[in-house]
Amino acid sequence: NVSNPRQTAYGVNARLLLLRIGTAHAGFELGAAQVMSYEQVTQVGSIITREKHSVSANHLGLVLRFLGAAGLKYDVGFAFHYRSRSTLPGVHGAVTYHLMDGGRVSIPVGARVDMIFDENAVAMPMVFKTGIALKL
Repeated sequence: NVSNPRQTAYGVNARLLLLRIGTAHAGFELGAAQVMSYEQVTQVGSIITREKHSVSANHLGLVLRFLGAAGLKYDVGFAFHYRSRSTLPGVHGAVTYHLMDGGRVSIPVGARVDMIFDENAVAMPMVFKTGIALKL
């Protein structure tokens, strides 16, 4: 029996875009994400046990950023998601708009969808994102 599912995904990512390919940029992404959590209730006779499970992963991957119209930026990427017992491949896509773009510092807002390929299913966390972007 599964109870108290929390399907709120959150995390932190850092990207380092090092290479320019035409109008696109390529680089690396490092991140950590909490995908979901739930509680599993098991009863054997009169003994009830509750186990909390947290589905989270750190990831390292490659990202390719394309510049779109009206200041939009489109990212696609491939990453390996490292969990306590396994390493899973995944892909992602994101769209970002930079608010208050001051040249070296800006505030990106956008949406992101990941597909993490587990042995039994595909996890697809969808998140709205914001942060601080620094241009070195």
